[in-house]
Amino acid sequence: MCAATFALGQWQLGRAQTKRDLAQRHASAQRQPAKLLDIPVQDPAAWVQTRVRVEGTFLPEPMIFLDQKMYQGRVGYHVIQALQVAGTQTHVLVNRGWVPADARRAHLPEVPSLVGIQHIDGVAQLRAPRALDAGGGTQGRVWQNLSIELARAATGLILEPLLIEQHGPTADSLVRDWPRPDAGIEKHLSYALQWFALSVFSIVLFILLSFRAISSTDHSHA
Repeated sequence: MCAATFALGQWQLGRAQTKRDLAQRHASAQRQPAKLLDIPVQDPAAWVQTRVRVEGTFLPEPMIFLDQKMYQGRVGYHVIQALQVAGTQTHVLVNRGWVPADARRAHLPEVPSLVGIQHIDGVAQLRAPRALDAGGGTQGRVWQNLSIELARAATGLILEPLLIEQHGPTADSLVRDWPRPDAGIEKHLSYALQWFALSVFSIVLFILLSFRAISSTDHSHA
């Protein structure tokens, strides 16, 4: 028990450090001008949290609604569309922003598909933030989680291995107030403290039970 809880505490510390590193990388990237995304992308990990720009045309379909996305206490969706990169046959997924859900969840929001060449500025990610998947998976246009591999399989498109988190003007009424990469560090540190406390408790419990066992043995011999 001691070893298991200590390992879990170390894992939570690692998660916190990963978010610190992402936050530092994000802050550094924000001070740099946006880089034109190289197509094809050779090293996706090198682009993570980098400000990028890409030009292309949005495909009207598929328009994916990532479910269970919260903003200021309201539930909604992140709107994902594929952008055909100008001058190529390849595409990149763009997270266009947040839109509120219908109160009864009976209808999907009306989101216009932008027409013509678009100049997208944003931050490159390997995937969308994951949500708890209650078994819904992908149901038509509503998805619980998104990965590039899943999108490739579902759409048949040639997709670059990155997701662009769009920044910039919000004339299309979508909200682009993205959470910071270091969001949740305190939660990981709190979990780590709890696991380490359990690790210490298991040692104390072992010592107490050992003394009790020795005491019982001595009494039985007497």
